[in-house]
Amino acid sequence: MLPGMEGVAQAGKASARREGPEPANGPAEPPLPPAHRILEIAIRDYALDFPEERDPAVESAQFPDMVSVYRSLVNGHFPPTQSEFADDVARRVRSTQPGLRRSAVFARACRTYPSFVRQHHAVLTLREHFPVVSWDRWLDQLQGVDMLVVDARGLAAGVALSTETTKARDWSAVKDVRHARPAIPIFEYYVEKHQYRSGAFWLHDPAVLLAGVQEKLEENITGTLAALEIEAGDVYRVSVRRPKCSRQDFEAGVKGAVAYIRQRLLDRVSR
Repeated sequence: MLPGMEGVAQAGKASARREGPEPANGPAEPPLPPAHRILEIAIRDYALDFPEERDPAVESAQFPDMVSVYRSLVNGHFPPTQSEFADDVARRVRSTQPGLRRSAVFARACRTYPSFVRQHHAVLTLREHFPVVSWDRWLDQLQGVDMLVVDARGLAAGVALSTETTKARDWSAVKDVRHARPAIPIFEYYVEKHQYRSGAFWLHDPAVLLAGVQEKLEENITGTLAALEIEAGDVYRVSVRRPKCSRQDFEAGVKGAVAYIRQRLLDRVSR
């Protein structure tokens, strides 16, 4: 049994022992942990190994969509192990490119594996709070982001995740050259080694992730409102107004309306 899953197992056993419906006033079953916490518990004892082999032919070869490979191996909230993932990638690659050395293909797949676990963990976290969280290869290959988040108001933001290392920063710069970023706010989160971990894995802190995404979602509104405040003079020149309305009064009215709209749109606590 995976460490930390004892409570889940006990809840299942208790359910199996019961016969007939639970009395209305009977004890309630303990709730399952959030999905991202189940993943954290599951990977706590997963082993990570990174073979040093690098074959130039393999490093430059076209690999299959590894996000889809990873997702095809996920069992509920449980990720595949590193060896399961790398074995499957090696099988797929060598089925179309048999001349590539298997050990080098396996090594390259092993190096990419932790990033997919981090993305999986982030997706589970975000889906607990937002109605739309998209995670597929097209976002990465065509837009340079890992996932797209849309909230209940229809506001959208991109999420780009990585680790705080020189290699990761360099690769992010390469992606910026390759892809035109989407015309939406993007939250870039570089996780540090000891910031938030489960076993051997560096993960993105859910609290930091959620706060950063929420801030970027609100930039859709705050950016537009800030531009409207700056352009109040232009609005004054083209607007129909009362003859005795001064420029100062009109500008104050526009800014007051903007402030009201901001308060109503961004007020998530009281509503």
